[in-house]
Amino acid sequence: MAQSPRRWAPVVYLLVTAAAVPCAAALLWAWSQGLRYGSTSPALALPLAAAVIAFAAASWWTAVRTPGTVARWTAATCACLLAYLAGGAGAALYTGLGGQRDALALLFLWVHGPGAQVPVAVLQLCLAAVAARIAPGAVPLRAFAWTLLPLSAVHLVTAVLLIPHGPPFADVRPPVDLPALEVPAVVLGTLVWVVPVLAGPVLVWRAAARSRGRARRRLSLVAACALTPVVTIVFCVVGMSLADPIGLLGTTAAEGILAVAYCVPFLVAAAGIPLTLWPAPEERVLLLVPRVVSGTVAVVVSLLFAIVVVTLGTAAGVGFGDGAPLAVALVTLAATAASTPLRTRLTRRLTLAVDPGRATAARLVRGRVDRSRPGPEAQRILRASLADPAVRLLLRLPEGRGWVDAEDRPVDPVPAGVDAGTAAARVVHDGEPGDAAGAVAELRDLVDRAVLAAAVRDQAERLTAERERADRAAAQERHRLERDLHDGVQGRLLALALDLRMAQRALADDAARAVVSDAAEGLREAVEELRALASGSAPLVLARDGLGPALADLARRSPVPVEVTVPGPRLPPGTETVAYLVVCEAVTNALKHARARRIAVRVTAADGTASVEVVDDGRGGADLRAGTGLRGLSERVGSVGGRLLVSDSPTGGTRVEVSLPCGS
Repeated sequence: MAQSPRRWAPVVYLLVTAAAVPCAAALLWAWSQGLRYGSTSPALALPLAAAVIAFAAASWWTAVRTPGTVARWTAATCACLLAYLAGGAGAALYTGLGGQRDALALLFLWVHGPGAQVPVAVLQLCLAAVAARIAPGAVPLRAFAWTLLPLSAVHLVTAVLLIPHGPPFADVRPPVDLPALEVPAVVLGTLVWVVPVLAGPVLVWRAAARSRGRARRRLSLVAACALTPVVTIVFCVVGMSLADPIGLLGTTAAEGILAVAYCVPFLVAAAGIPLTLWPAPEERVLLLVPRVVSGTVAVVVSLLFAIVVVTLGTAAGVGFGDGAPLAVALVTLAATAASTPLRTRLTRRLTLAVDPGRATAARLVRGRVDRSRPGPEAQRILRASLADPAVRLLLRLPEGRGWVDAEDRPVDPVPAGVDAGTAAARVVHDGEPGDAAGAVAELRDLVDRAVLAAAVRDQAERLTAERERADRAAAQERHRLERDLHDGVQGRLLALALDLRMAQRALADDAARAVVSDAAEGLREAVEELRALASGSAPLVLARDGLGPALADLARRSPVPVEVTVPGPRLPPGTETVAYLVVCEAVTNALKHARARRIAVRVTAADGTASVEVVDDGRGGADLRAGTGLRGLSERVGSVGGRLLVSDSPTGGTRVEVSLPCGS
């Protein structure tokens, strides 16, 4: 049985194509012969023929691939379209150009007049059948069919019996010629047909919202296709009523636009049905579905609101008479401003309705979110949105520095996942890849914050590692310098100190012996300090007694008064060493370059920061860029996370300020 459709489907497709082409040609020929109205317009004949041929191809595909309910309803839609096209050709040739007014002529008019609504109704049934095929039981197809078809029949019978035909067939009166019933018949017939047709997108949309994975994405595409007939209905109904009053387009142009709008849903559905039912569609195509659906929803809602705005503006123009241009402008602007928030909210609600994961993410983002921890928070919301506690959020660091997880742990190798919403985020979970796309779109702010925070932390760690490598290199260089000093200059200085001791014993004058003794002791201390500075360690008095005694000893040996203020508790050894070097360099500069007569040194510690301030009364003008001493100190201070500032003192002289982290 499965082979039967494969045999007859090509034949039917060729027959339908063979019938559609001459029907369209007949309409075009009638147009060329002067029978010009909406049905013979090339704007309807050509797109309608294209829609018939496209649906014939879709019918062929469904008959071969998915024989059953979908194939039957697709074929029914194609048959209704072909009947509508054939009715138009018959009405143009037999009733219009031929001038016939018999039963066959009336049949052609009825098929191509009120019968225009039948293909739209059957199209909604066809899309509902596709949705039922994708998610069995999600759409009540039988109940929908038994509701829509009888109501469409009521509409068709009402139109045939009570509503007259328009030009050029205005002389053909309806069987029940009661002008008083024309308007009520139009309103009643439209309502009993439009309401069930509008229910089609609602049913498919609800089915999509209740599904997950690939089924949800397929149903989302069906729901987008089901929205296009709604636009056609509103556009055609409102457009026909505004064609004359609006005065911006001629009747021919308006009829052409409406004819094209009528054919668009069939062309969209003819392409969408095979795509949604394809056995194994390309993954990248499925990942595009959320964007296609959201874009379609935005276009549809915007078009509907545009129609409303145009309707209100046109009504104002007709009502105000001579003040029409100003009234149209004011009413249109007011309606646009008033409808924009509602249009935005409606678009978003429809988009969230078809994507429950995205809706959950949007709800959680609006709640309490710890934005100080964007990575873990984004991963938590993703897990709740996708109902999967194993979901992992991976973040791509800039400049090709690799990947980290939400907790800033490096990830290598990087597992396969979905680059959803942004190339800087990858979602790894066991579900369908497209489920994460909508949720990540709602988390864009958190994801961007997480990527930025991870990049900053990674850069800080890299700088710390580079600083540690630089410190290790500096330590190695100091060890080399210490060894060179020990083997060279230090040995000669020690020999000189020994010579001074020997000279001391040989001197008979007590005063001379005292001078030589002080020189030998100073030389010994200088050797000790040279050894300490070369090794990068603190002087002996600093290491043994602390920063206060070390600075007091420095002040004692200074040729000018040095006032030292140091806190009682000792600072960490590393902080004391850097502070001592800063004071030594600042005092040396004040004596050597500034010709200071008085120096004040003040050290304070508070809130985990040690502050060192050296102020002199010299000539000032110190500059970090002017010499290597202060630049070296600045680099040394920066290597431990401190900050050095050199400025002129308000009272004259130079002020050197240093802030050092001391951890207490």
